[in-house]
Amino acid sequence: MTATQLASIEQRLSVRLPAEFGTVLAEHGQRLQDATYELGWSKKAKYFVDQIFLAPDQFVRVNMAERSVEATGRLYPGWEKSFVLVGSNGAGDFYALRLDETPGVWLIGTRCGDTPTRTQESLSGYVDWLYGQKPSRVNEWDIPPTPSATEQAFLSHIIADPADTLRRLVFADWLEENGQGPRAAYIRARCTIDDGPPEFGSYVDALEQVKTCGYTPPRASVPPGFSFDVDNSDLLVLFGGSHDGMECGLPSLAEVEPEAVDEADSARLAGLRLADLVETTSIRGLKPGRDLPNYAGTLFASPAAKKLTRLSIEWETDGDAVCPTVAALVGSPVARNLVRLGLRNNGMGGATAAALAGAAFDRLRVFEDSGHSRDPSAYHLLRAAPWFGRLERLMMPLPAGDFAPLAFPNLHTLGLMFNTNAPLEQFVENAELPAVRRLLIRGGLLDGKRAECLAGLRCGELVELRILGTGIRSAHLKVILAAPWARRLKIFRIGDNGSLAALNKVVDKSPCGLTLRVRQVGSPPR
Repeated sequence: MTATQLASIEQRLSVRLPAEFGTVLAEHGQRLQDATYELGWSKKAKYFVDQIFLAPDQFVRVNMAERSVEATGRLYPGWEKSFVLVGSNGAGDFYALRLDETPGVWLIGTRCGDTPTRTQESLSGYVDWLYGQKPSRVNEWDIPPTPSATEQAFLSHIIADPADTLRRLVFADWLEENGQGPRAAYIRARCTIDDGPPEFGSYVDALEQVKTCGYTPPRASVPPGFSFDVDNSDLLVLFGGSHDGMECGLPSLAEVEPEAVDEADSARLAGLRLADLVETTSIRGLKPGRDLPNYAGTLFASPAAKKLTRLSIEWETDGDAVCPTVAALVGSPVARNLVRLGLRNNGMGGATAAALAGAAFDRLRVFEDSGHSRDPSAYHLLRAAPWFGRLERLMMPLPAGDFAPLAFPNLHTLGLMFNTNAPLEQFVENAELPAVRRLLIRGGLLDGKRAECLAGLRCGELVELRILGTGIRSAHLKVILAAPWARRLKIFRIGDNGSLAALNKVVDKSPCGLTLRVRQVGSPPR
């Protein structure tokens, strides 16, 4: 952190930082950043410190947030006149320095009330303590390895063109030749999973390879203002992939940290730091928070945004007005380059759907909407969009209403969520899905009529079928698994807690009973 950055912090917080703060930052440098970040990220850390020492804007954000009215339950009124926060222990308490230069690091917060407790005699001692926790509290795989010069050369080629899968496979060959077989196997497997439609043999092989290769991706080093968290969940559970930050073996999606304290700062930071992200990592996807409307226009208009191919955005419904983030997206060059778009909302209105339907999503192949409700008119607007019929992966809720014939010639992965029963019947009757290989049905009631309807789905043979929260009974499951498209199933999962013995017996006697390689009946283990 430079002298200019320290002065900026002082100006924005209207404080004078203790002299030891700048001295310690200058002396410890990367050692301090490694310790604070590792402890902050590790799921097993009992104590952690936010990465705010070397990120000035996050430092300001944390201090300003705790001054707000909403935070008064954690810290006593007026604390900011005597202290500046430098970290957190994750239990509602904060590590702080006294502004009057009194030595030491003090604990203030929920358990301390308005009586600060000195936990360390000096900030230097605090850093030594913090760094000393690292070996015993952090898993080895949490620490990103430093790439060799040759490895960095491979990564630079991939960063220059992340969409070129061949470059990743060549990199995997080099890794295997240089004693990194598990990592090479992971990259090859993820390329098979992520780079095309699932095939009956290679898809399941790749899933098993990811699980058994012995490689767990470490966290990725990303520029300040972003964070990357490895989701180590079983890939068989991550059907939609919206929470998976990896793609073709390397990091793909970064979260935008809400560091700035006002709209102008947010806009400035978004443009500057995005350029750093896309020039130094393989990440081309962003997952901003709900403050994105504050800077969406500036972000999407920045030159670096043209390299984005993946977005995961969320918003709260505000009447029938167009979501500001969506409006900024569809009016920007980003729209033409997007390959994957994920939406998290509490219901999409017609105006927002119309904006999306009219977008120039020329390359969009993956569309995932996890909205809890659906305006029928909004769905019909999307369905009529030119890009909608070109999708290869679709996950969304469907409303009640009339469904005209739907054709998805390229769709290989489909997840449908139903709040009522009627949409399932109507969708099945009107959908042509010749390429579908993975199917998820969530919600609704798969009773006799709807089970027969689903069995008549016009699609190719499936590799994977998942049924969740439908209250299915063994007699209805028997009808579904007798469908022509189910005879070559390799992966089958039911998340309902029905009669497990009866459901398993149906699976055993079904045409796919002998060909299944992965089966899970009942709720997944926690």
